[in-house]
Amino acid sequence: KEDKPDVPADVLADAYASMLEFAEQMDVDLMEMVLDSLDGYRLSKEDAGRIEEIRACLMRLDWDPITKQLKEAI
Repeated sequence: KEDKPDVPADVLADAYASMLEFAEQMDVDLMEMVLDSLDGYRLSKEDAGRIEEIRACLMRLDWDPITKQLKEAI
């Protein structure tokens, strides 16, 4: 079991909005900062999968699927 708090809806919404902006700027460092900040929370299965996919795409610097995922989330 994870002893993390559930992610507040506003925190998740802000994270997705920020990541979309950073993805459009192709800013790897700021993307990683936001992704790391979400590690402190328990995410729904859907959001956890989305974050995992975004992180994998970020490692490949594959920006189009990241932007697509974020637009779907917002």
